[in-house]
Formats: sequence, C-alpha cells, structure tokens
Amino acid sequence: MTGGERALDLALREQWPRLVLVAHSQEQVGEAVVAHLPAGMRASASDALRRAWEAPTAPVARGGLETLVASWQQEHPGAASRLAAEVEATTVPQALGVHGAVALRLRSTAPASYLLERCWVAARRVGAAPHGGREWVAAIAAEALGRQGERNGTAPGYVVVGGRKAAVRRPRLVDASGHDLPLESYAAAQDPTTLARIALGKVLEGIAQRQVRQGLERDQPLPAELGAYGASKSSVSRRWIAATVEALEAELQSSLAGRRLLAILLDGKGFGDYLLVTALGIDEQGRKHILGVWEGDGENTEVCVAALQQFMDRGLDVGRGVLVVLDGGKGLASAVRQLWGDVAVVARCRVHYADVGIMPMMRRNVLSTKTPRGRSAA
Repeated sequence: MTGGERALDLALREQWPRLVLVAHSQEQVGEAVVAHLPAGMRASASDALRRAWEAPTAPVARGGLETLVASWQQEHPGAASRLAAEVEATTVPQALGVHGAVALRLRSTAPASYLLERCWVAARRVGAAPHGGREWVAAIAAEALGRQGERNGTAPGYVVVGGRKAAVRRPRLVDASGHDLPLESYAAAQDPTTLARIALGKVLEGIAQRQVRQGLERDQPLPAELGAYGASKSSVSRRWIAATVEALEAELQSSLAGRRLLAILLDGKGFGDYLLVTALGIDEQGRKHILGVWEGDGENTEVCVAALQQFMDRGLDVGRGVLVVLDGGKGLASAVRQLWGDVAVVARCRVHYADVGIMPMMRRNVLSTKTPRGRSAA
C-alpha cells in the first residue's frame, strides 16, 4: 500500500516482480484528486469519492469512480485524469475481498508511516529495539487489539471560533462495524455554551441582537475563507433566551445558607396577563440579593407558603429575626406568619399603601414627591 508515488511503485515492482501487488491509499489519492477542483466543490467531491470507495465489491466501486470521471471530464479534466489513473489501484482491497477493520486501515492516510509510528511506540513500551523479537511483536499485537476505532476519512462539520461557526472537514473515527465513534476533542470544539456566553456578553454590552454579527466581525475578525456563520439575529435571539433562562435558574437555585438578611421585600408585579411575585433580600451591609420569583397571586396563601418554603429549603435562616415588607397581599402576610411566626416583623410598603387610597390625601401627596413611583419604600 502506497500513497500513489510512481517512483515507489516502480521500485517495489522491480524488487519483487512476481510477489508484490501494489495498491494506492484511497485517502491520499482522494486528496490529490480534489486538489484539482474548485474550492466550492471539494467537500462534495470528497464525500462522493468516499461513498464510491465504501462499496462492498470492486466492480461497484470502480463503477462509481468511473461515473465521477465522466462527470468531471469536460469542466475539470485534471481531476478526471488523476482519478482515472487510480481506479484500479484504489480498489485493490475490494478486489481481494478485504473487509472490516483491515479494509478501514487500508483506506487511511499514510498507512506505512502510521505502522512505523505504532511499531516504535510499542517497542519503547517493552524496552526493545526493532530487532527485539517476540516481545516486540506481542506489544504491536496488543496495541492493535486495544484500539477501539479506526480513522476513515473526513466529513463536513464545524467548530466554534470567535463566537461564530466555521465550516471544517472533521476526521471520521469508526468502529469495526463501520459506525461512527464520537470524538471528544471535536465535541469540545463545538461547545454550545461558548456561543451562548459570547452572545449574552454582547447583548449585555448594549449591542442590539441584529447587530451582534457586525460587532463580532469588528472585534474578532476571521478570514473570509473560513465561511463563518451562526451569528444571525435569530441565532443570537435563541442563544440569548437559552443563556438568560440558564442564568435565572442558577440564581433561583443557589444556596442561601450563611446570608444574614435584615429585611425581605415581597411584591407582586403584573406583566401582561401574568402576575409574578418577587422576593428581594437586604443584608447587614445594605446589599440587595435576589431571592426568587414565582408566578402566582399574593392573595393565595398556599402558593405563598410553597414559595417561602423554597427559601428555607435553600438554607435561608431567619432565626435571629427579619423585617418583612409586603405589598398588602393577604396571602403573603398569612404565609409569613405561618412559616416564620414571631421572628418576622411585618411592615406595609408605603408606596402600595398610598396607591390603594387608604392613606390621607395630604400624606399621600407628600410621599409621592419624595419617593419615585414604582420603587418600594419601607
């Protein structure tokens, strides 16, 4: 098995004229053939060559290759003539009836170089030189038997670069049955969290989702030949939604253990047809902590008890006392008394108190000039 080098083929036939059967590596020949084609055709041409060489018999494989030769003859004579000269030499494995892992190895790039490399690795492992005898041969056999897959050409794919996707030809790894095996390094290069993190960062910088692609091209330019894609407005929007959902879930499930909160503000807010109840904590240094948000009604005691119980399950400790400021919802007040009893001092938010018209008009007017509407004032 050679890479198609004419001088090497002649030397082999001269050395062993009646014993050697020269075959050419399908991968190396394929690379040489597609080099004669335009860049836009190379990926599809490589796939077509691979399908032809994967045929179970030599006649079928040769027929597929000859069809490609005929289709390229007029517009790409260089590729056609190069492939025509290799039809017989690249289908020798099928002609010999070679199948399975051996056939896969014979299709791989530079089989001789690979064999020499593995032999030297095995020799070093057993501490033997290439003339070391049976131990060396046994090490080579053990190395071969321990392999879980074999290389089998390439396939179209992509990797994440600079917040976008770049098209690449990924290596294929298959098992003895010809099924593709996953590549950990390739999966890491496609990590979707990288795209989501970059999209989230750009939007948080104040860049509109429709302008993220232009921002990436300005800040992290990539060569045009990479054909980068995946930064359209719809793609960025999907990643923004996924990233914010993930960040919100992480925040709402974070531990509250060890936080000394002096006050907890509970307030129901309407968003269209939905009502959300939010919880905000204030610690001894005056820092605010988002405790949670849930869909429900501040008048429903059962819903409020379940929500506050989640804070307790996450480690919230109010044993030293806490000021709870409410918006006036009876369900919230009942839930606080039911769960925390006397350790909680319940107060009414002054803004909500003024809004419902209970406060005398003179005091309400004074309050409205001091407290911006929409902010809770305890």
